[in-house]
Amino acid sequence: MNHDDGTGPTFTLTGSDLRIASSQLLDTLPDAIVVVGPDLNVTYLNLTARKVFGGGDENRAQAGISGLDLIHPEDRAHVLERLAQLLDQPGGHMTADFRVAHHDEPDGWKPVEANCTNLLNDPVIQGLVVSFRDRKLEHVMATSAQRLGRALERTSDLLLLHDRQGTLLFANAAARSFLGTVLTSAPNGGWPYSERTTEFMTSVILPSAKSNGSWDGEVTTADTSGVEHVLSLVVSVDSDGTCVITGRDVTAQRRYESDLTFRATHDALTGLPNRAALVEFLEKSVTDNASGANPRLAVLFVDLDRFKLINDSLGHHYGDQMLTSVAERFQAVIRQPDMLVRLGGDEFVVIVNDATGTAPMKEVGAEIAARLHSSLHEPIMLGGTPVFGSVSIGIAIQDGQLSGNDLLRRSDLAMFRAKTSGRSRTEWFVETMATEAERGFAVESQLHRALDANEIFVAYQPVIELPSTGVIGFEALVRWRRDGEVIEPALFLAIAQESELIMRIDSFVLNEACQQLMRWSAEFPHHQHLHIAVNLSARQLARGDLVDVVANALAQSGLAAERLVLEITEGNLMTDLRATIAALEGIRALGVQLAIDDFGTGYSSLSYLQRFGAHTVKIDRTFIEGTDVNEPDTRIVEAIIGLANTFGMTTVAEGVETLEQFERVKALGCGAAQGYLLGRPMPADEASSVLVKGIDLSGVLHGSAIH
Repeated sequence: MNHDDGTGPTFTLTGSDLRIASSQLLDTLPDAIVVVGPDLNVTYLNLTARKVFGGGDENRAQAGISGLDLIHPEDRAHVLERLAQLLDQPGGHMTADFRVAHHDEPDGWKPVEANCTNLLNDPVIQGLVVSFRDRKLEHVMATSAQRLGRALERTSDLLLLHDRQGTLLFANAAARSFLGTVLTSAPNGGWPYSERTTEFMTSVILPSAKSNGSWDGEVTTADTSGVEHVLSLVVSVDSDGTCVITGRDVTAQRRYESDLTFRATHDALTGLPNRAALVEFLEKSVTDNASGANPRLAVLFVDLDRFKLINDSLGHHYGDQMLTSVAERFQAVIRQPDMLVRLGGDEFVVIVNDATGTAPMKEVGAEIAARLHSSLHEPIMLGGTPVFGSVSIGIAIQDGQLSGNDLLRRSDLAMFRAKTSGRSRTEWFVETMATEAERGFAVESQLHRALDANEIFVAYQPVIELPSTGVIGFEALVRWRRDGEVIEPALFLAIAQESELIMRIDSFVLNEACQQLMRWSAEFPHHQHLHIAVNLSARQLARGDLVDVVANALAQSGLAAERLVLEITEGNLMTDLRATIAALEGIRALGVQLAIDDFGTGYSSLSYLQRFGAHTVKIDRTFIEGTDVNEPDTRIVEAIIGLANTFGMTTVAEGVETLEQFERVKALGCGAAQGYLLGRPMPADEASSVLVKGIDLSGVLHGSAIH
């Protein structure tokens, strides 16, 4: 230490001191520092370098080793080339990236950034000073960024980055493909989307995203071909105004969802709305009309007449064509605000919501019903065959606080009245229809109990041979005794036929009748010629196991098949031709006799009867009644008898109630007769009395009649 000018102490460092001080200072640095001589041998390593290259063993990383040994073999040529240039530049500097030995790395090498300064001429350093900065983290981050970039390029989602002015900073491949040239042609400062999308972006999306940090939703925009797509977007805005947009094309998904919704609410055959859509629309219409003092809502329930006959005669393929054509004609004649629905089968519904109209709703409903009727005046061509259709329509008008279901039920009841009143007509709902429906429901419930309580029994009406007047058989007829009173079948059979109850009743009558005839055969051996006639309902005729049911009844009773006569009304014969023919062929194969009941009231002809293989024709009572005063009816009866004889069929006159009618049908050559004159339906014990005493032609019946 020396004193200079007496003003204070001064310090003079020798070269050795300076090297020691410098070494201590360099050891505190986190970067590795290496000094190499002109021969590239290491002359100095600071503490960090000794640890990096020696792994804590300073003897492995001492001065004197070759600097090239610290460099990855694949990088040495590149480093040597750079160092050769630096050696000619005293005081020069260079930066290079390469891999150096590192004991902590799995492969023993670590990427670094080397800063090298030529201090060979420095009297103290006398070498190349190299500092190393660890580049591994940057390398990992760069690699990750590259991978992320590739992933963003390959993803099917759209990704775009904009600055606050809308200038595009980045767009991945999906975005570039979708927006195409719009991206490159968009002016700086303008959003590169269609005008509509840009307006929505700047007026709705961005303000919301800036306010809430992000926005998500769907927009409809066009691609480069002008085809509109639905994009699901997520838009976020950073504090500096940078806007990040990710989008997914959900067009196919929305189309699929829309298709599913359409399928769920529309009929697959006609494309019309179905019952699910009807319920929703009807309830909304009821709600809309509820507040008005004068409701403007009507429901038309439309049923295609005799559609089953088309299916059975032409096949379901043409039946579907018929329904499609009818739907098109209906759609063409209803008004724009009204809704046409196919409920299923041959049933349609029209909802008339006349909110802005002024005409009375009954006039509006009648006009639309007339349009529906007239739309079917021209035939529909099915496979080259012209087919004429007609409909039965029931109409109900909103009244008070009726629900949509109430309106639909009322219109259905009115349609049923139209159907049972002759078809091809329109009926308006009246309260008595609901009363009758409720009564029918009550009767159906009571019938269930009656069958279980054995209140149902069989009555027998005698059939006599002409002209001998001998009893040749009985017709078995169902009766219901409730609380000691016999209920006429007209009060319950129609209701039973609308439910499955008729199947139980028919089976009961069939089995009981067969067994009763066998009891009479045992009691009256001289009456082995007797037959028993049992009516078949339309439901029983259509059941697939009818032949088995009949065969089982015969087997259980022991009755010979030829003594059983199954009666089928003419109308039921024509209801389902395919099922009828199949069933009748099976019945004939058993040996059972077939009779066509109520002949002359339906749509068949004697040629049809021959096709069905009928053995007996029962002439309807309306013609028999007319023989008293109506010469044409007499001629009709005479013609039926003559043609039946020609085809080898027997005839039975139904409803003979006077001696004059009896004499007339006998004179016309009818083979047999039945009616109140000859015997009312009676219990089995009273029928037994008839077998003993015969028929008194004076009109006095032996045995008490059932009323």
